Amino acid sequence: LGRDRARTKAFEVSELGLVEMTRQRVRPSLYQSLTHTCEHCRGTGRIYTPRTVVRRVERSLLRAGAGEERSVVIRVHPEVALEILESESDFLRRLSGKTGLELDLRDDPLLREDEFRLLS
Repeated sequence: LGRDRARTKAFEVSELGLVEMTRQRVRPSLYQSLTHTCEHCRGTGRIYTPRTVVRRVERSLLRAGAGEERSVVIRVHPEVALEILESESDFLRRLSGKTGLELDLRDDPLLREDEFRLLS
């Protein structure tokens, strides 16, 4: 313990005859030193499902419909575009009717699966 750089704290002997000690880390763990944050999930280990991304796009378009734009290009990852075309076939028509926007869906393999862009 004498050469250990971590801050230690020892407590009194408990009723069971045990000595409690704590150590505070001085440097990052080995795991943190050998790894870095995932650029796709930003370190959470999770990303949104394509269906969730579709809902996020929908909410963003409803907000955008209140603006002055009349035409919007929706850029999404190919997996999300597939979700829209297969499971949400009336998605563009329904949202276009609600918002008054002319919508154009484009897949973009350079986007992360949980990322989208609305371009006017």
